[in-house]
Amino acid sequence: MDAREAWRRTLLEWEAVKHYHQPYALIIGWTFRNPLIEHVLPSVTLVKAVAVFDEAIEEYIDSYHGGLPSGYRATLDGRIRFLADRALVLNGSQLHQVRDLRNRVAHERDAHATWQELESALGELETALIALNLVQARPQLNYFGERSGIAFSDQPGVLGTRTFTIGVRENGSAAYEATWTQTLHRLDPNASGLD
Repeated sequence: MDAREAWRRTLLEWEAVKHYHQPYALIIGWTFRNPLIEHVLPSVTLVKAVAVFDEAIEEYIDSYHGGLPSGYRATLDGRIRFLADRALVLNGSQLHQVRDLRNRVAHERDAHATWQELESALGELETALIALNLVQARPQLNYFGERSGIAFSDQPGVLGTRTFTIGVRENGSAAYEATWTQTLHRLDPNASGLD
């Protein structure tokens, strides 16, 4: 997958995950934020986004500069230093801050990223990728969630089914979706609910 498509996928996933709580409204009529998910999800998304960024700039340096010259380590730190030293990116210090946050999240037991830190990091990574002409400006991304009406069933014990679809629209068109079907069972009027 090329850098442009990998970054596009990262942005679509980010838009979807930051709305992870919204599907509850389709099912139970209200939303809630899960503290465990709030603690873990931004960190996981950050680590993945930085990995996509690192792979993209490594390929860029190899393709356009024949690899890193001596004096630069073949690490994310070395690649950021190379790009900043040559003024190919103008936000080198911010990229190092993103790298430091990723390192803390990945290697320190109690470290985690917040949604705000993730959003800021994605902006810095994207700014560098645009400067390198690896991606274009971010498209308009919008989360959506839909629930079908109940499709009634003649199956014994089953009232019907309904389908849920959540996803992200990119410039108005669905670009990232997840769909599942819920089966609604009839209550057994003879069941006491007690074992």
